[in-house]
Amino acid sequence: MPKAGSKKPASGRSQPYCKGGKTKKAKQKATDQVQLTIQRQNAAEREAVFGNGGMAKLQAMTPDYSEAAFKNNLTVAQHPSIIPAHKSRDRYEVSEEFVQGCGNTFKQFRAFAVDRVADGCDRMDVARAAQRLAVRLFDHYEHKLWQQRKDETDLLVRNPMAVGFACLLIASKYEEKVPVPVAQLVDLINEVLASGMRDRTYTAVDLLNLEIHILMTVGMELPDSTVVTFADRFAKAGGIAMGSMEHAFVHFLLELSLTDYNFSKYKASMTAAAAVYMSRKKFLLQEGQPLHGERSWTDTLVTVTGIKKGALFGECVTRLGDLGRSYGKPDQAVCQHDALIAKWSLPGYFGIGSILYY
Repeated sequence: MPKAGSKKPASGRSQPYCKGGKTKKAKQKATDQVQLTIQRQNAAEREAVFGNGGMAKLQAMTPDYSEAAFKNNLTVAQHPSIIPAHKSRDRYEVSEEFVQGCGNTFKQFRAFAVDRVADGCDRMDVARAAQRLAVRLFDHYEHKLWQQRKDETDLLVRNPMAVGFACLLIASKYEEKVPVPVAQLVDLINEVLASGMRDRTYTAVDLLNLEIHILMTVGMELPDSTVVTFADRFAKAGGIAMGSMEHAFVHFLLELSLTDYNFSKYKASMTAAAAVYMSRKKFLLQEGQPLHGERSWTDTLVTVTGIKKGALFGECVTRLGDLGRSYGKPDQAVCQHDALIAKWSLPGYFGIGSILYY
């Protein structure tokens, strides 16, 4: 028995919890201090740039912000690293209600449109960032239309394939030094002969009018935090070398995920993390592979991604695995993979298209 007056030892359960709580608070305090330092430095630089009463003029334009808010630079979100900055804009996933309620006809049109856009990107050598942005914008735009809908057919008033290429035009202006030529996009639309997938012959004016309608519908706001924003940063944190087969496999899975409309309901950072996890499991962690014995989702990955392993093992990873197994199998696939098969079977892409994922 313990002596009278001696302190009762803390239980093994509560002590780590308390320590963890203090550590978490200390880390949060340190992070807050870093952010505040960045904010104040930026505020001082901004004051120097404006000078001569310019800061007062800016404040007059935004009367809702106090003097303290301006001094701390709270008018613009500040982040200690690039990943939290991008994650703050990772908010363009569509609702589960939309995925379930948009209708099978629209999903078929969408699958065809994404496949044709992928084919067009390969033929015009469009950057992967522009392709991912185009598809994300397509989904964001259609979701906006659905929220304003009167009935299910409203999503088909404007041909989804033409909408897809108009989104690619917008994305190329954002991501490329030189946007893709409108004439080439019009040719890609008009070469489609599939029954019902093209409603008429399109002109450059038609495509530009679609571009205007899309931008007005989304309020000129582009969902620029796509899977490409996160993929390479997450891959490096997971020990995946840039330019390697396992790195290519990450982008193969991410491009494959574009074809399945169910992935439009996930945050881009979650899908990117799932692809990195699966690439590590397939190429790095099995017996005889470089990182055999390492945990599938390390503390470094948790820190960098802000995503815990438990969150990954939800529907996202499971669905990505099922999608990989259905690749190139029309009887199992819920989407179209023609353009992906043509691209990812080439030697320049490690022939990944011929690898079956298990």
